[in-house]
Amino acid sequence: MHGTVGAATTVGARSKSRLGLTGIDGRGLMMKIPGTGVVRRAQAVAILAAVLIAPSAASAATVIVGFDVNNVSPFDYTGASGNSGLAGGHGSFTFDDSSILVQNYGTTVITNFFGGSVYGFGTTWTSPITASIPHDPYSGAYGPFYDSYVFPNVEDYPSSFIEQFGAQANTFSQVGNQYAAYHIELRATTYSSPRNGDGTSAYAFTATSAEDFLRGFLNSGAPVYFNESYQVYTLQNGLAVYSDGKSWSDYNARITSVTVSGVPEPAAWAMMMIGFFGLGIMLRLSRHASHYRELSIVAATEGV
Repeated sequence: MHGTVGAATTVGARSKSRLGLTGIDGRGLMMKIPGTGVVRRAQAVAILAAVLIAPSAASAATVIVGFDVNNVSPFDYTGASGNSGLAGGHGSFTFDDSSILVQNYGTTVITNFFGGSVYGFGTTWTSPITASIPHDPYSGAYGPFYDSYVFPNVEDYPSSFIEQFGAQANTFSQVGNQYAAYHIELRATTYSSPRNGDGTSAYAFTATSAEDFLRGFLNSGAPVYFNESYQVYTLQNGLAVYSDGKSWSDYNARITSVTVSGVPEPAAWAMMMIGFFGLGIMLRLSRHASHYRELSIVAATEGV
């Protein structure tokens, strides 16, 4: 089949909607060339995937809360005297907001952030006080961590509306009649006018509102409560007799940072893979389309 530039253009224009661009090879034979419609469809797939990724990728986050404790004096469970205060320093706790359980107790609504575990083993701590404890509590000296979680809660009373962000970790062990325990916590509390004032709270913290609540203390410099303690004791006639134990409290601790880092969920990873796949198709077809267009132009120009 003989062709000219004009003929090739006419055939290409007529056939584009069905076959893509059409050209003439060196032997005068018609050949199909992937057209711009195919490339545009691939681009649409990639763009759609990118749009779907955006809301999914930030649905889970790791939250790190930094705090400073000031000069604290320990309470000695054994009644010993001569305990000196500690200078304090910087600490932090880390949790994630991927697993939430809201419990409504009527006057109080508690939002539990379990960190991906039913019993809440996802919260980790650092503290300047821990070094003053005779045995490292994270080594299991006072028992395994049986709960470690974040539990912001709300209470609505006729006199006030109370919002409190609480985080804590506890250990406990028993060997015969010997008991040991460890505890660490931080609480940030605000008081405001009642919402309904009927003693029933219908408001619960979300991940976002809990983080914003902490940022309020960061920005205002308002004090928060911190406590860390350990106890070693036996029970005699139902009463605890302490052989060792101290408790450090600071009612003027300060939140110094609130850092949130997004962690994509499995659904987000799946959508990202679809997006990359669509992008690969787009690039591949774009290269082929460019190559075949060049062949079409050369063949049409050199038509015999």
